[in-house]
Amino acid sequence: TPTTVTGFVTTSGQKFMVNGEDFVVAGTNAYWLAQEADEDIDTAFDDIVNAGLTTVRTWGFNDVTSPQNYGAYYQLWTNGVATFNTGDYGISRFDAVVASAKAHGIRLIVSLTNNWSDYGGMDVYVSQLNPGGTHDTFYTDSTVIAAYKNYVNEFVTRYVDEPTIL
Repeated sequence: TPTTVTGFVTTSGQKFMVNGEDFVVAGTNAYWLAQEADEDIDTAFDDIVNAGLTTVRTWGFNDVTSPQNYGAYYQLWTNGVATFNTGDYGISRFDAVVASAKAHGIRLIVSLTNNWSDYGGMDVYVSQLNPGGTHDTFYTDSTVIAAYKNYVNEFVTRYVDEPTIL
């Protein structure tokens, strides 16, 4: 039976702890969760709990250059300007992932960009803010770095008090 998430994961020496008890990370990767309907997210977490897992790595990013009316995207890039998506197909879809994970007692490890071009990733930042730059200028171009830090701040600030996110 799943237990609702309470308390933040902390460390004690080399161990993870929750509410004074050992927390064992046994996990899987489900990058696609926010792209699904709520009932499918719940079904996925039911299966994850039934498999005895405690932790899921999922994606907290999807950068697009044109709006989409399905799944989820978190930033819309237009002529070098990123807009954080709070609309129907925006961050509320990730809120649904967090709510389901919390209800199922699952912790989330959240990736905030992708090395590859899938779901936007680093290459969208480079193409929008450093046209002609190489993939690796994600790490060196001050404008790109500032834009990524802005996104991380927006995302982390939203979930800073959420113990579901490991």
